[in-house]
Amino acid sequence: MAENLETLTACPVCSGNTFTPFISCKDYTVSRGTFKIVSCGTCGFVATSPRPTEAEAYKYYQSEDYISHSNTRKGLINKVYAWVRNYSIKKKEQLVTTTLGLSPETRRGKRLLDHGCGTGEFLDYCQKHGWDTMGLEPGEEARKLAISNYGLKVIKEVEINLLEEKRFDAITLWHVLEHVYPLNERIQKLKQLLKDDGVLIVAVPNHNTAEEKNTENFGRPTMCQGIYGTLTKPA
Repeated sequence: MAENLETLTACPVCSGNTFTPFISCKDYTVSRGTFKIVSCGTCGFVATSPRPTEAEAYKYYQSEDYISHSNTRKGLINKVYAWVRNYSIKKKEQLVTTTLGLSPETRRGKRLLDHGCGTGEFLDYCQKHGWDTMGLEPGEEARKLAISNYGLKVIKEVEINLLEEKRFDAITLWHVLEHVYPLNERIQKLKQLLKDDGVLIVAVPNHNTAEEKNTENFGRPTMCQGIYGTLTKPA
C-alpha cells in the first residue's frame, strides 16, 4: 500500500508550508506500515505526511479489525468496543437534542445527517427516538450493513452535492472529519446544508490531550487512524 503516498505541501487549516516532525506511528490494523505525523509551523495543526492518496485511502479501512466499518463482535476488545459504543450513542443523541434546545417531544421529525455513519448504530438509535435521519458513508461495505441491518437511508459521499441547501437541523461527525480530504470545502458544504438555526457537532482527536501524548507507548496513536490529528486550535 505504501507506494501510493503523497506529501502534504500546504496546511489544510492555514495554508502554511513549513512542517516539523511530530511523531511516527504504526498502523497495526491494515497496512502494518509506519506513518509520519508532522506539525504545521504556523498554526500547530498536525497531519499525516506522506499520506495515502484520496483514491487509495479506502484500502486502509478494508479490515474486519476496523470495527466501525465491520460491526464485528469477535474477540474481547471488539465486544468491549460494542458495549462502549452503545453507551456513547445515547449520550451523543442527548447532546444533539440539548444543543438544539429540544426535548424528546419536540425533536420528533427534526432532520439529522450523520456524516461518516459507519454501520449505522447511531442513526438507528436516533431514528427510533423520533429523528428524521440520513447517513453519509463512503465505505461500501459499511453502507450496505447500515441499510440492510437497520433500513436506514444512507448515501454515498459523492451524493452530498445532490442534497438541497438548508435541509438539516443537525449534522454530526463523530471522529470522521479527520478522515476527510477536501477539508475546507466539506465544512463549507455542511454549512450550506444546515438550516439557519441548525447545529454542526464535530468530535475529532486533539493531540494536546494526555491520551494522545501517551499513545505512542501503545503502538497506534489515534492520529494514525486519520489523515489529520487535530482540528482544534492548540491550547
